[in-house]
Amino acid sequence: MSFITHWHPLVTFFFYVNMLVISMAFDQPILILGAVIGSIGWLYFLLSRSEWIKNLVFYLLLALIIMVTNPLFSHRGETVLFFLNGNAVTKEAILYGAAMGGKMAAVFAYSRCFAEVFKINQFLYLFQKISPKLALLLSMAFGFVPKLKRQAKSVSDMQKAMGMYSKHGYMDQIISKIRVFDSLITWSLEQGVTTADSMNARGYGQGRRSNFTIYRFGGADKVRMFWLVLIAAGFYAGAVTNVFAYSYYPSVMKLEVHPREWIYYICFVSLAVMPICLEIKEKMKWNVLQSKM
Repeated sequence: MSFITHWHPLVTFFFYVNMLVISMAFDQPILILGAVIGSIGWLYFLLSRSEWIKNLVFYLLLALIIMVTNPLFSHRGETVLFFLNGNAVTKEAILYGAAMGGKMAAVFAYSRCFAEVFKINQFLYLFQKISPKLALLLSMAFGFVPKLKRQAKSVSDMQKAMGMYSKHGYMDQIISKIRVFDSLITWSLEQGVTTADSMNARGYGQGRRSNFTIYRFGGADKVRMFWLVLIAAGFYAGAVTNVFAYSYYPSVMKLEVHPREWIYYICFVSLAVMPICLEIKEKMKWNVLQSKM
């Protein structure tokens, strides 16, 4: 379990939103590289080794596909490397595709990290006062995805045990997957009816209901939020003054970091690597405690 799961939901959500905005909104290579390293590094502490490698391979393939396909659709740029079917393939288009691939990988990785540390009840706690019905709907939707995956695995294992699942030939595999999908559709409809009946039986939507929460915004959470707000404000101060402005067209801008701009990059690095540092600290503390047993 991650140490960050013990944070107040507001603090965790604030960190996630900021890293998501940075990953999506800025094209500066240092920011993209920092977001990728920060997200994948954090994910390393949240998943098993094999699962982390699978995710890493997926993110690398995603970035590679975007990098390769972007020059096929965008022919902008001054540096023409070669022509493909009469269309120019430029260095700028390849580099921009690599940047977009890195941004997408960071967004996917941070979203996976967020899903690991931010549970459904935390999401419901944050948004139930703003829009109770929307919060309930989204929390149920987010919770349904892992249930669907577990049910798919259960159906697949059952079919293997019954000898209905074949790996011989593509058609057999396709038929087996269709059979699993058909079972999932039926199961999903049954779950929807059961959930609706259960909510109706418990009096959902009938009169005003009270809320119970175990989350308290304590002193440690105040310190964490203050620190996050401080370094995020430092970063956005640099963004407002165009410190992180960068362009790939018509030619790739020269990457320069002036000494007076270091403070803004330090704020970004502090934000990006904070979960990794905290996870390392907690793991070292745990190892010390185990050694004393």
